[in-house]
Amino acid sequence: MWKGVPVVLIDPRNTSCTCSVCGHCEKNNRKSQEYFSCLICKHTEHADINAARNIRFKAAINRPIAV
Repeated sequence: MWKGVPVVLIDPRNTSCTCSVCGHCEKNNRKSQEYFSCLICKHTEHADINAARNIRFKAAINRPIAV
């Protein structure tokens, strides 16, 4: 915790090649440095925004229990 703000460490591995909509993870989902397109559900988005959504989702699931 830093100044009252909980910090959750997230492994960023595969966040840029995993679809933030359906969860499909494949290297070919990442067409270029900035372009993401899921081969399964056809979701398209800027690759960094897609990765940020995946990190946010992982952080929400892995939140520590406050006592």
